[in-house]
Amino acid sequence: MVFALAIEQYKKNKELSSDEISKLLEWIKQQPHLPEVTELEAILFLHSCYYSMQLAKQTVDTYFTMRTHVPELFSGINFEKEDLKTAMKIVSVFPNEKTTPEGHRIFFGKLANFDATHFHLPSCLKLFFTTFDLSLRENGTAPGHIIILDHSGVTLGHVARLAPLVLKKFIYYLQDASPIRIVGFHFVNIVPFSDKILALVRPFMKKELIDVLHLHNKLDGLDQFVPLEILPTEYGGKEGPAEEMCARAYQNAIKNQNFFEDLEKRKVNENVRPGKPKDASDLFGIEGSFKQLSID
Repeated sequence: MVFALAIEQYKKNKELSSDEISKLLEWIKQQPHLPEVTELEAILFLHSCYYSMQLAKQTVDTYFTMRTHVPELFSGINFEKEDLKTAMKIVSVFPNEKTTPEGHRIFFGKLANFDATHFHLPSCLKLFFTTFDLSLRENGTAPGHIIILDHSGVTLGHVARLAPLVLKKFIYYLQDASPIRIVGFHFVNIVPFSDKILALVRPFMKKELIDVLHLHNKLDGLDQFVPLEILPTEYGGKEGPAEEMCARAYQNAIKNQNFFEDLEKRKVNENVRPGKPKDASDLFGIEGSFKQLSID
């Protein structure tokens, strides 16, 4: 795959300091439990945290801690395995190929098959994160990211398969681990029971995410946030069918299987973590919260 170049990130982000990136990389090297991080990744983390060094350190730790302790979403990424092969038939998750005038990048999630029988939330989210991870490294920093989740075809059968703990992990990862700035979170083509979906995820959402959450009957009002002409045909755009954009994203992911294998090897080593080792119960137990990750 062709990664975005670090030098280009400095050019397009005037506030981005190479000295600060060097400090972050040096701090990471001094953490015995953390794996190696590339300069591009350090840039993504610091940029996503609006250049707050302390928050960037916490986000790096959270990112690798969660990817280590949530195997159902981040382990066994192999496009020849049945879970991802099935997920690619069930959902379409793909980046939009054009940005907004502000430079915001858009990411879609929608059902490709409306039969709930084979819908498996962890596998679908694993596919979501693979395509998202790849897009992020190929494109580098963006002023913001907009996530659009299309509820077309969602039935009560799908809602019944939305495990709250898995949704909690999904929301926490977006908010506290992903090296992106979420500036929009949109539910479009909502169905009569979309409120049930919202009721499942809202308890896990921080105020900052709730503030950018918008629900749209069909596509009503979406054009206030995103120019529709840059979107796939189904959303009033001129960029071709979503199915074709998704196919390109999946082909790109399959082509870059080695990237996902290498990323999966980069885990935290709890045996040498300063202080108390962490496990899944620390992350998602009654008292577990990513806010409690101690960063020195």
